[in-house]
Amino acid sequence: MAEAKPYIVLKVVYKSKGKDSLTLGWQMVDVFQQETTNIGAIWIPKEFSTLVPLHPGKLPYNVMDYTLKHGSKGNSMIRVFNDDGKLNVGGFQLRLRGGMPTKEPAALTPSALNQYPVIPCCTILLRLLPHTQFSVLAPSYLMGYHFSNDSKPSNSELEVISSFQKDNSFPKFGQDMAIHLIDKEQSKVTLDHLKAWYVERLDEKRHSQSEHFPKYINIHHAVLYRQEAGIRIKVKQAFGLKAGGYYVNVFTRVLRGAASIHLPELPQQWAGEEKFLTSQLDFTSLQR
Repeated sequence: MAEAKPYIVLKVVYKSKGKDSLTLGWQMVDVFQQETTNIGAIWIPKEFSTLVPLHPGKLPYNVMDYTLKHGSKGNSMIRVFNDDGKLNVGGFQLRLRGGMPTKEPAALTPSALNQYPVIPCCTILLRLLPHTQFSVLAPSYLMGYHFSNDSKPSNSELEVISSFQKDNSFPKFGQDMAIHLIDKEQSKVTLDHLKAWYVERLDEKRHSQSEHFPKYINIHHAVLYRQEAGIRIKVKQAFGLKAGGYYVNVFTRVLRGAASIHLPELPQQWAGEEKFLTSQLDFTSLQR
């Protein structure tokens, strides 16, 4: 970039086979210094090593005027009217982003928020309808009424969503989660005051000062890791057994191998030696 002073713009791009490339982030880096020579002042590269943060999302149109401002408000934008001036009727699924658009009217377009980071696994369902005398019930989400290509979850988000879907003890609805928190905190809240309680409970003013925006959740804290890899042994037949009328159990012991002998034991007591009996018995098996 050649302005009053040259800069280098670095981009981190993710590429996958058969898919379009995705810009993960970018940063403008000052890598030149001015030196005076016989023919005048020139810009030359300087040697240095530094760690630079990345601005998330695509490269803005004017990098020199770009300033990243975080807001404390989980925002999204939609066109209320289409190009013909008519109501933009239909169902929409919108991503939430952590930032506010600039105040210029020309910048108030849905793409104005693309420079701000996405709130993972969080979208808003919106429905715009013309005025009717009676309310119209919203179609089921599974029918695809609100589906939007821009809101399709990434692979990382699918892992997070899948993790919670596998947990049968995790509340599926906001009301269930509120009741779970009330029980955990031993609060005395009736169902009539439930909504007012969790609105007040989740109020950002309770958790952060106005000049500080909430920190984004560490992605590792949003996933419930489960041990799904292991070993499965199935005994199909047994011969020469003299214990008539009895069932036969298999005793198993799993030992560390050469590749895992140096791995530390996990907090969940995994990765050590395991001893167990068969966990299931087939009552139609000839082993008995």
